Amino acid sequence: MNLIDGQRFLKEKKFDKSLKIFLYLEKKNCSDPRIFFYLGLIYFELNQFDKSISYYKKFLIKNPSSTNALLNLAIVKQSIGKIDYAKKIYLKLIKKNKLNVKAYYGLYLLDPKNFAQKNFEILKNIEKDNKLNLHDLSDIKD
Repeated sequence: MNLIDGQRFLKEKKFDKSLKIFLYLEKKNCSDPRIFFYLGLIYFELNQFDKSISYYKKFLIKNPSSTNALLNLAIVKQSIGKIDYAKKIYLKLIKKNKLNVKAYYGLYLLDPKNFAQKNFEILKNIEKDNKLNLHDLSDIKD
């Protein structure tokens, strides 16, 4: 049982198998903080949001500037109705990187009516001036 097996099962959406591996690694006191990140992801997929939040927070203690963990934490908070908390994270991510399309998209999903016009302009400029991956492009087009 190792990290690579856990990642493979996670990618295959075999969450129970992946969970067993990452819990084993955590219990074994493996020092790799990615274990917390993956446990946060798995528990989100299993709709165990409190556990997901707890593991993302543990991961963020070791990696406080992790864009992916912050984004995932915002999504979990948004999923349980903690809109203000999610909004703060999205705004923090945008402040850190004005080109973070996923953060703008998350902010938009919170309340499309309150998504500022200036944000639409920023997204148009990001699309025009930068080479974006397909996922970011599809978020902008939504």
